[in-house]
Amino acid sequence: MAYKRLPSSLTAAVVRSVKTPGKYHDGKGTGLYLRVESNGSRFWARRTTVNGKRREIGLGSPPIVSLVSAREEAEANKRLIRRREDPLAKKRKERRQKTLKRLRLLNSPRLRKTQKTARRFLLH
Repeated sequence: MAYKRLPSSLTAAVVRSVKTPGKYHDGKGTGLYLRVESNGSRFWARRTTVNGKRREIGLGSPPIVSLVSAREEAEANKRLIRRREDPLAKKRKERRQKTLKRLRLLNSPRLRKTQKTARRFLLH
């Protein structure tokens, strides 16, 4: 996949109009870029290193996630990494907690076995 560098940072107009497959970097120093696939799908991602490992953190796709929102999320992830926290691990933990909360709400005798199986699966 080719890297596409724009002369300056991304703008909302560029985000709306870009169609050529590639990675379009924001240029603001956060590692944020817009990835455009050959099938036309587009999504925001942030490339970073966490605990010595290269990570690509997905932030959503335009127009659901705006350029401003993607920049804010990239900044928040950058702050987490500076505190030696893993943004992906935090995201996964929050997702597991939401799922477990939903399972607890469905506390009926018929679903107890399902809850036990789901809980075991989600915690590993």
